[in-house]
Amino acid sequence: MRRRIVQLHWKMVRWLGLSDDQFTVAWAIVLGAAVGLAAAGFRWLITGLELLFFHRVPEFLGFAGAADPAWTPWLPLIPMLGGLVVGPMVHRWAVEARGHGVPEVMLALAREGGRIRPRVGIVKAIASAFTLGSGGSAGQEGPIVQIGAALGSSAGQGFEMPPRRIRTFVACGAAAGISAVFNAPISGVAFAIEILIGELRARSLAAVLVGSATAWVVSRGLVTEEQSLICPPWEFLHGWEFVLWVLLGTLCGFAGRLMVVSLYFFEDLFAGWRRLRPWIRPAIGGLAVGSIGLAFPQILGPGFRSMTAAMHGTVISREGALDTLTSPIHSPHLLLSAGSPGDDITALAGGSLLAAAGLMAALALMKILATSLTLGSGGSGGVFTPALFTGAMLGGAFGLVLQAALPGQVAPAGAYAVVGMAGVFAASAHAPITAILIMFEITGSRNLLPAIMVGTVVATMLSYRLSPDSIYTVKFKRRGWRIGDSQIRDPMKQITVREAMATEFYRMAPSLTLRQALLYAETVGQRAYPVAGQGDGELLGIITIHDLNLAIAHSWPGETSILEFSHPDPPAVTPDDYVDKAFAILEESDAAMLPVVSADPERRLMGVVTHATIIRAHQRYQTERE
Repeated sequence: MRRRIVQLHWKMVRWLGLSDDQFTVAWAIVLGAAVGLAAAGFRWLITGLELLFFHRVPEFLGFAGAADPAWTPWLPLIPMLGGLVVGPMVHRWAVEARGHGVPEVMLALAREGGRIRPRVGIVKAIASAFTLGSGGSAGQEGPIVQIGAALGSSAGQGFEMPPRRIRTFVACGAAAGISAVFNAPISGVAFAIEILIGELRARSLAAVLVGSATAWVVSRGLVTEEQSLICPPWEFLHGWEFVLWVLLGTLCGFAGRLMVVSLYFFEDLFAGWRRLRPWIRPAIGGLAVGSIGLAFPQILGPGFRSMTAAMHGTVISREGALDTLTSPIHSPHLLLSAGSPGDDITALAGGSLLAAAGLMAALALMKILATSLTLGSGGSGGVFTPALFTGAMLGGAFGLVLQAALPGQVAPAGAYAVVGMAGVFAASAHAPITAILIMFEITGSRNLLPAIMVGTVVATMLSYRLSPDSIYTVKFKRRGWRIGDSQIRDPMKQITVREAMATEFYRMAPSLTLRQALLYAETVGQRAYPVAGQGDGELLGIITIHDLNLAIAHSWPGETSILEFSHPDPPAVTPDDYVDKAFAILEESDAAMLPVVSADPERRLMGVVTHATIIRAHQRYQTERE
């Protein structure tokens, strides 16, 4: 049946007379629409699970809801219950759905030709919805990126398309996901280029653009404005605030780096608990997150309500957060300051401003901790939204402190919250272009753009200075892979020596004499030979035709062992090195051949690599990508 569908599909393509570009764009429209529908369904599923966990469950147990004071002590059980659902599901059906998802898409693009198992998207959607719906601290963008990428990959694989087109569809699906979640089609394209693949050819770019735009249209028609971030039309008052943008960008750089360190610290911590089964760890993380939520319920779930409040220059109170866990995102009564409910924060006394700033700073730290516990324990969700939340709280706190110190002389706190959102995400993801564009699309304000640009660049530069690895690429560095940075553009930094080395080659035994070596070299005709025993013998040296000729010129006896004039301890590479290192050594030493040895101290000879084997490996790599 599947084979007949594939044949019918290609017959229709030929009958329509579509060119390669037209065919790709046509499929991009279909993919964009599918991802837009998936994003809307994903949001509805999260909303339904929030209603179930925070209203129906308490009501079933006889409480008035999540805000009932009698129910509040039991709040930590809700994220734990979500973890009990997510853990076994992910462990049983798709371990790739664990964590924030984007690194898995990057890995599929760089090393698997864009191939992602179809079930990954389904498991990721359900697991992430349970994580977020039960109050887990994570974002929607990671799941929808993985869901969109899985849809694109499944379409390409299902209709037997070449790897080049599958990768384009994966990028298209990921961009469409960001576009649908944030109502930001340009940012979706930037995310796909800047974070996922590092580069995009012009022919593929058209498909990604069309797919992202289509997802935006579909999602916008299905999701109301109440489910999106909205920012007032703020603007900065004075040019001298440039100095404050730089200072805020510096704080964002440190906060972004703290997110990365904290996430992988808790990931290592949970992974180190060998006696704790992997499927139970998300429940333990959920219990910890729920415990934090007792004091700071604002950090539960994605946190769009709190971000909206921060962009309005205020903060939701603890009571307001408990009372509105499943209320519409943009309700005016949610915007409560540190003063009494309903107070205008800009009219409060300086002490109240500082109290609100302290609360926002605490929320920034608690969000980092809660997100690290959620994802580090094996929960499913993204890091994009938590980074925006952290930045909103940090920027809002910064702005409130300035308002208290310099009343009427600086921009509103909400404007600084916007700069903070861009800065922390850019610092954690090393993606300044995406950060700038998404905040521009969210705010729609050119007046804030210079401040966003300055804060983002400063934060990114500091983050790079602290570490060259982003929140998405640390995982690959730990495994010795080069994925997700500028190196992905160079095949020489993606092909391993193992893929390029020759395992059948000529060598000279250490027992050979000069006379025997000359006869052997005349027969074989190579320029250089490794000196080692048969099998995986220890590499003892390298001997070249030039060495043999010098020995003859200096009248060495014919019975002299070749070890007397071979080069001991020659430069070598291991199978897990990349061919750029091997090529550099070959060029620097002008050698014809480079031994490949084991990484252990014995340096066992495993193969050789030459210019020719590297070229052949490069050609195979390019062919596979096409």
